[in-house]
Amino acid sequence: MSARKLGPVLLTGFIIGPILGSGIIILPPLAYELLGNWALPAWVVITLVGALFASVFGSLSVLFPGDSGVSQCVAEAFGPRARTLTSFFLLGAVCVGPVAVALTAAKYMGLGGFVRDGFVAAGLVVVIWALLLRRITSLGGAAFVLSTGAAVLLLVGGIGSLASGAPVPMPATPFEPARFGYGLLLLFWTVVGWEIIGNYSAEIRDPQRTIPRSVALSVAVIAGVTLVVAAAMQGVGGRSMTDILVPVFGPGSALLLSVLAVALCLVTELAFTGAVARLVSAMASDGVLPAMFGLRNRAGAPAAAATALTAIHLAVLGLNLSGALGLEDLVAMANAFFLANAIMALLAGTRVLASGAMRVLSGLLACALGVMLAMSAWPVLAVLAVMTGWAFRRGRARLPECGRA
Repeated sequence: MSARKLGPVLLTGFIIGPILGSGIIILPPLAYELLGNWALPAWVVITLVGALFASVFGSLSVLFPGDSGVSQCVAEAFGPRARTLTSFFLLGAVCVGPVAVALTAAKYMGLGGFVRDGFVAAGLVVVIWALLLRRITSLGGAAFVLSTGAAVLLLVGGIGSLASGAPVPMPATPFEPARFGYGLLLLFWTVVGWEIIGNYSAEIRDPQRTIPRSVALSVAVIAGVTLVVAAAMQGVGGRSMTDILVPVFGPGSALLLSVLAVALCLVTELAFTGAVARLVSAMASDGVLPAMFGLRNRAGAPAAAATALTAIHLAVLGLNLSGALGLEDLVAMANAFFLANAIMALLAGTRVLASGAMRVLSGLLACALGVMLAMSAWPVLAVLAVMTGWAFRRGRARLPECGRA
């Protein structure tokens, strides 16, 4: 059975794609436009935050393996209703976030002149659904190929751009704390993803050894790619991501960027939807959701949960096509739910992690993310407040006691 599970290499590939995601394509030009030559220092800060974030969530994933992910540690720290709330926060994020990712991929496919991006995105959602019904090792292999290829091409393009261009300019304008803080909020999109590792831990070979190794390797690769791309973008003046690929890949850079964007978006959507499908299956087994959502197919994939999530994604795409929800709205909603989920897990980490330093780190990260969450639109904050009130006043989670691995 262990041969059918994810080892360090496949897990690393499964991590890199979602963390890089669409953010590494979209954010470098936007960050430079907002911050100028202060963009690279902002990328250094957010890369450090990401490494610390990865360290905490990697530790929690080892302590609490299983389809429910790190929400299990929330149950131990604060009780089963808090665990249910945390699960619904992540579920809420993945009801809308992958739709934004699919729309981004559709845009880069360049078919807008023939069919609307929303319909292309719907086709991608169906493709992801079909992949989710396969065995996890085949998904890990596909994710490894796509994410590794994208990381290598971006790294080579960034290094080539730096080698052929002028030195990277350093900040010469006065530091503006408010603008820099908003830039960090924008770049937080590149940190999202570490919290889903635990949802795959039941399908990882020897989690206590594999997860720390994969997290360390993933942090190194992601930091290298991110900082090289950010430096190259600053070197070319932040005009376009295509410009940093031209010195190495020439006229085909625009096509290559489109392929990279689509590949990274597909890996991101696959990993997040697959993780939450396993969470939904676990919630059904525990009696929080109807038992039908716990059904799995012969490959061991959570088929019923994956199908339900796909139906939700198609419904959200329908709202997008009608003009009721724009891409920016979807990203804002997903970010708020991701932040709320991460804050709950980090607060739990302050109580369950064995290391005093890790507990302090977990608390500091929770405070920082709380400040970011407070910047969300009030309707989204209101929804989060209603969900929290429901969980603690009316929720009747019938969850078993959970302990550490």
